[in-house]
Amino acid sequence: MSFYNEFQLKKININQFLNLIESNMLLFFEQGAAEPTAIIQGLLDHFDKVPRHRILVNPVPNLNKSLFSYDIGCEQWEIYTLFGTPEIHKKISEGKIQYIPVNTSEIPTILGTTFSPDITIIQVSPPDNNGFCNLGITAETLLTAIEEAKIVVAQVNQNMPVTYGQTGIHISDIDYFIDGDSPLLEYYSPVPSEIEEKIADEVSHLIPDRATLQIGIGRIPDAILGKLANKKDLGIHSGLISDKMIELFKLGVITGRYKKVDKQKIIGTNILGSRELYDFCHKNPSIELRPVTYTHNISLAAQLDSFISINSAIEIDLSGQVNSESIDGRQISGVGGQLDFIRMARKSRGGKAIIALPSTDRRGNSKIIPVLSSSVPVSTPRTEIDVVVTEFGAVSLRYQPLIERARRLISIAHPNHRPHLEEWLRTL
Repeated sequence: MSFYNEFQLKKININQFLNLIESNMLLFFEQGAAEPTAIIQGLLDHFDKVPRHRILVNPVPNLNKSLFSYDIGCEQWEIYTLFGTPEIHKKISEGKIQYIPVNTSEIPTILGTTFSPDITIIQVSPPDNNGFCNLGITAETLLTAIEEAKIVVAQVNQNMPVTYGQTGIHISDIDYFIDGDSPLLEYYSPVPSEIEEKIADEVSHLIPDRATLQIGIGRIPDAILGKLANKKDLGIHSGLISDKMIELFKLGVITGRYKKVDKQKIIGTNILGSRELYDFCHKNPSIELRPVTYTHNISLAAQLDSFISINSAIEIDLSGQVNSESIDGRQISGVGGQLDFIRMARKSRGGKAIIALPSTDRRGNSKIIPVLSSSVPVSTPRTEIDVVVTEFGAVSLRYQPLIERARRLISIAHPNHRPHLEEWLRTL
């Protein structure tokens, strides 16, 4: 009963929340599918009542949109983002939003130093009989953001699943609660194309039984996971947990039986997908969420044999430099955890770090190019590149000299572009 009383005493409304914000405060908003939409909407609806402040976010592309579709308050808000998305690339170019390139593993350090939040805004389940709320479908950097904040405000939502791992948070660690039983955001990947299915076939041949996978969301990841039904005893140690992973879990393909650490557990830091996925993860001991200080920690690689990291790219040059963030100067993605997981895979015994991408973009331009332009970021340096896959095959670049790297990459470029790439190589 004492927990219940404390919980009730800490409840506030949106107007009271707005009164907490003082001039030049830094507000950190949880993102992903657990974005506290009720609180964000309250901020947007009453932007004129709030003094100038700063906002720090780490949005998921094509998912977290509400805060960035709003223009009126931009002059009095300083918005910083740790990830680019199609929704905000124009505002990044215009200087209305400041992009901070950072590896996911380093975000807790940012929250403890340069961008230590004054107010952290999260979303949780209602407290249980022991006074514990649950972070539900997102762990990521929230424990650090909560610990570093002067004030913690939580939208409490009956729709939030209760998950296992490092997701419990006691009501004594939360200063204020706001009721908000809104639906959680859902994500559905588009149907993979024929080319993406061919890429998935190539990648599936590189994944042995008993491997532990890191893979994201989207058309290519979903296509790859769809090709693994005949594999045996796969494990998951990933940033994201998706619907396709659960399908393989139900088929008995994902068991984690041979993992040396977190045996028989699906490990991630975010759950992102359908309501059915969220319901499946509710109080499911087979699934655990951990902060990025664990999931993205390279020291764990020694305990993850055959760790296969699968990521995508916008383009790659003939030396192996990868751009995974920018198209024509538009910041549509971010560094994220790609480099963290690539380094883990390369340190794993029997591990592979795979970059999978179509050979051409929608306009027919080659995604394998002679050299990245000076205006394009190098998301993953050539020293870290391992295996590259297109619909025309897979090549290993690990420890290969530059000329051999170029030859191998040309061999999996689109046939229409190989003559140009070969001519560039000859002139070099």
